[in-house]
Amino acid sequence: MPPEEPEYLEEIEDYVKLAGLDPATDFRNADLTKLDFGESDVAGWDLSGSTLHGSDLSRVKNIDQAILSETTDFGDARLPHGVTSAELMVKVRP
Repeated sequence: MPPEEPEYLEEIEDYVKLAGLDPATDFRNADLTKLDFGESDVAGWDLSGSTLHGSDLSRVKNIDQAILSETTDFGDARLPHGVTSAELMVKVRP
């Protein structure tokens, strides 16, 4: 009998749940390079100090409600239409 095919997970939220991660704490200072965030609702996700180079955040919801810091590095990440990293960084908590 062949091994079962692993279930295909479509959204980062599925991986977060599967791994038992808490996005309110576990993504701080994380290397999230080239990660596709899909259509995740990132309100309350703590991305403080994270590296997001090449990540696709273009379809996320509530990016303006994510927790960021001066060291959050968007690099060349794709952001939702009409949103710039400069606009997001203005809202950074001191």
